[in-house]
Parts: sequence; structure tokens; C-alpha cells
Amino acid sequence: MDTKNLKKQTLFISRDNFEYILTGEQKTEHRDILPSVEKRYIYTEGEGENMKVYPVKYDALYLINGRRKDSPRMLVEIESADLVAFMNEKTDEPLMVPYGDGMIEDWQIWYHLGKVLETENVPEDFEFKYAGKATYDYGMDDSPFNNENGTFNLIYINFEDEEEG
Repeated sequence: MDTKNLKKQTLFISRDNFEYILTGEQKTEHRDILPSVEKRYIYTEGEGENMKVYPVKYDALYLINGRRKDSPRMLVEIESADLVAFMNEKTDEPLMVPYGDGMIEDWQIWYHLGKVLETENVPEDFEFKYAGKATYDYGMDDSPFNNENGTFNLIYINFEDEEEG
């Protein structure tokens, strides 16, 4: 497959997640959508109440484990992407997280991954430290998402009542 003309998103990734994706144990990679990087992940159409938010379309993720020139890298196909807004189940309000001196809504982009297209600096005798030990995955088959509305998905976080005492 010719990968030169693919639209790629470059992300730095931890060693364990790099291994999980390389071995196929992890099928989803997610990133927080912060104001400083939101243009990499989302775009909008319309204004006010008519505004819709969409994920920026990429064909593949270029994942790098480390900052050295010889760090392991891989190019992995993106099958789809979901925008996720976290909501408080009790109040139906967006979950807020600290950012700078204020608070912002908690949003993420979840890339659902396909096959590994290329690897670099991953020798045949690559020492796997984490493979086979993945504790979670949000794969395509398990996805709670339905993105037919063309905007974003909501995940409700259930905060347990604190017992008074």
C-alpha cells in the first residue's frame, strides 16, 4: 500500500500503548481535546445552536514511542473517529476539568484503529515488555457510540452519592 499520500496525525505514545497497538491488543487510541490543540482534532460548521462539531479526517496515525531519532514508530490505519463529551449523569451537565487558570468541558477524540501499515525502528527481536497484559480496550465491537447525528457522543459519568456521616 502506498502510504505517502495518506493524511496522517502524528502522536507521541507510551511504550505500553505502543506495544498493545503493535500486537493488536489495543484497537482505540484517544486524546484530550484541549484549546491549545483542538484544531488538530476538530472543526465546526454553523454557529450558535446550529453549530456542529466534527472530527478532522485522518487516514492514519503516525505513532512515536519516544523523542529520539531512533525511537520506535508505526503508521496505523484509522477506521473511524469519535468525539466524546463526558457528562455528569446526575446533572446532565458537561464534566469540567482544570485548564490553565480556569475550567473547560472534558472532550476527547477516540481513534478506532485498523491494521498497522508500517513500522520503523522496530527490530525483529523487539523486546515486548507489556504485550499480552492489556487490561482494557474500547474496540469497534464494544463501542457504545452511535455517531449518526454527525456531531459528538456523550459518555455519562455516574458520581456516587457521598455518604454523610
